[in-house]
Amino acid sequence: IEVDTRDRPGLLYDLTRTLAAHHVYIGSAVIATFGEQVVDTFYVKDMFGLKFHSQAKRAALEKKLRHAIAEGVERAIA
Repeated sequence: IEVDTRDRPGLLYDLTRTLAAHHVYIGSAVIATFGEQVVDTFYVKDMFGLKFHSQAKRAALEKKLRHAIAEGVERAIA
């Protein structure tokens, strides 16, 4: 999962908390900040250690992450 967005306080927390709330395991991550821009790359698996093959699950997770970026984690996991 690659997130390319404007940085803000708490962004990394919101992203990782949203992933955790949806039982996504972060195997590794590359976190980069360029001024006010971030490019965060997460290498993830599902709760069983498998890749996400379901397009529906990926789309739902993308929607939740976009919401977390815009609104913060409290609203994204509700």
